[in-house]
Formats: sequence, C-alpha cells, structure tokens
Amino acid sequence: MIGAAHIASMMLAGLWAIGETIAAELFPTNVRATVNGLTNNLLGRWPHRT
Repeated sequence: MIGAAHIASMMLAGLWAIGETIAAELFPTNVRATVNGLTNNLLGRWPHRT
C-alpha cells in the first residue's frame, strides 16, 4: 500500500510539471503568476520541490 502511494505521488509530480509547462505556453505572465500564487496558497507547494 505504501509503495503504491509512493508510485502514485511520483506520477502526479510528473503531471504537475507537464501542467506548469502547458500553462507557461498558454497564458500571459501576469495571469499565470496570479493563478500560480492562488493555487500555491490553496494547495501548498505540493509536490514538494527542492
């Protein structure tokens, strides 16, 4: 069970990076910065980055 949760979190981390790349291409900087700030406040910095 713990192993499956770890694998799932790693897969979601990959999707997070893909989502950020798509957002960078689709939206202007001021809109992207506002939404990224809002989601970071609501969701936290998940997955945790180093």
